[in-house]
Amino acid sequence: VGERHREPLSQETQLNILQLLKASGAKLAIGIEWLPYTSQSALDRYLAGKIDTTGMLKESGWVKSWGHSFSAYRAIIQFAKRHKIPIWGLNAPKLLVKRVARGGLAALTEAERRALPPLGLGDKAHRAYFDRLIGHGRHHGGGHHRGLMDRYFLAQVVRDATMAHVLVKHLKSDAGRGRVAVVFAGRGHIEHGVGIPVRAARFLGAPYIIVLPARSTKRRQIARYLGKTIYPHKHADYLWVPARNRVTELVPLSSDPVHAPALFLRKWADVLCACKTPKCLMQIQARFSKLAKKAFARRRTTKAAQARFSAEVKRFTNRVRGCLKLIMK
Repeated sequence: VGERHREPLSQETQLNILQLLKASGAKLAIGIEWLPYTSQSALDRYLAGKIDTTGMLKESGWVKSWGHSFSAYRAIIQFAKRHKIPIWGLNAPKLLVKRVARGGLAALTEAERRALPPLGLGDKAHRAYFDRLIGHGRHHGGGHHRGLMDRYFLAQVVRDATMAHVLVKHLKSDAGRGRVAVVFAGRGHIEHGVGIPVRAARFLGAPYIIVLPARSTKRRQIARYLGKTIYPHKHADYLWVPARNRVTELVPLSSDPVHAPALFLRKWADVLCACKTPKCLMQIQARFSKLAKKAFARRRTTKAAQARFSAEVKRFTNRVRGCLKLIMK
């Protein structure tokens, strides 16, 4: 799930995705760009309740490693703690990345260079995206500028390769096996599939899904971001509009045979509407969102009608959950 670090829309999207996947019954783990893998001990101790938030921020070096306000991410981390979802710090240590950006791989010790994962510097699509991202085409500085941009790209690749490598290592461990990993990182590390996704997929042999926050899902924006069929030509698989998808918890079927199922349906309808969903899900959503509106409009219905509606809701729910499981696989 991509983010712009200072944009609340991004953190709302991330929390929404977590809530939806948790409600689907998936066994989750969270990978974060926000902290390096060297801070894992502090994260584990915090999630286990052995230290408080202040202690975790101090031990993990949050301010020096990340720098952005913890309050923006508090709800996500507290959700993970409440539901016992592990959080994995994925990033490379900040000082190591800075040294690469200033002096290239020659600035590292022999031991540090050997510890780096395979970098894959020959990915032309990644380099082209990186140049567009930082506006390289608008600058002219001769060979000196080109050398500078080469080192910056190298530093970016060191971070991407490290995050992919650490993620794969966790997923292949006993604690991570069988989990669905939800990775929260800057858009520059995941958009177009370059960066983390393609590297992790190469080692895992597993597919990935990219979600980007969006303020709206206008037809032109969907065509721009989702119109292409394959990576690296398309930007992402889904666009997410948090204001429309405030899914706190899915409402279970209760003793009220009409209004509770209809509320349940409305939440699912909103979730499905805002995404580029498979055709089968769109068909289900269109049919049952109309059914939900009718149910809300009816204050009095016969017991037979209520029973039919409840049965259809259950079938709808099972189909949606099945489709989501297929998507996550």
